[in-house]
Amino acid sequence: VTTEIRDNKKGDNRMESILDQSVRKLADIRENLESWLLRHPECEDVNGDVKSYHRYLSALDLELARLALKLDNLYHFI
Repeated sequence: VTTEIRDNKKGDNRMESILDQSVRKLADIRENLESWLLRHPECEDVNGDVKSYHRYLSALDLELARLALKLDNLYHFI
């Protein structure tokens, strides 16, 4: 039983690490994209409407929130 619990804990730690890395990578991607957008104001069209790059930021924000919630749930589960 102890070995089984230990193996499960290793699996949980591995999953926690994978989710944590994913959140950090997505946060880096989002930060890089936002930085790029700030340096390239031509991404906005003539009417001042933002183009699809800004939609990518919103999508990344949602994905970050989703992964952070999964990570938080995992911490509470462990």
